[in-house]
Amino acid sequence: MFAHTIPTNPNEEEIVESEETCHVVDYEEINCPLCKLNSKDAIIMKMNTMEESLTGKIAPVEIYKTLFGFYQHQKQELERQCIPCPVLSEDDIIRHYEKHKVNLKNIVANEIFLANEMQKHFAAEQMATRDINGKKTLHSKSVDQWIRISRHKLDLVKYYQSLSKKKVNEPSSIKPMEFD
Repeated sequence: MFAHTIPTNPNEEEIVESEETCHVVDYEEINCPLCKLNSKDAIIMKMNTMEESLTGKIAPVEIYKTLFGFYQHQKQELERQCIPCPVLSEDDIIRHYEKHKVNLKNIVANEIFLANEMQKHFAAEQMATRDINGKKTLHSKSVDQWIRISRHKLDLVKYYQSLSKKKVNEPSSIKPMEFD
């Protein structure tokens, strides 16, 4: 949304807000090299498994570096066998795993952090007020909201822990294959 001024009178300006149309499809997704590759490919499956198993254990930046290093190693092996292999950059891997691949652990973790921030906001800004005499008053609606957010956050934490307990099926080895 953007705003511009329309002079109606030489001495005053009126601000008019209008919406700018945009495409529904994000063209960046269409050009993602990892999205174009066959997800059943052994290398891609192993990268997905690695990403899932490392999520929540190390920083995302380190996960992407590890995936890129793994891909580079596998690519060299395929090229030694004269098997063509697409070129991927570390940025391609980051973009794909952050924007195009759903990772439940990351989504739930971000929701937990958001609920925590909402609770902090309610506690700091909306739950209580102090009158002129210094008497503190709690607002029941805000306290109820805080309690609902707290319950929701605890449910998310339980769900996150159940996700962490799930075993990720890891392929035992990678056989040289051609990309589709």
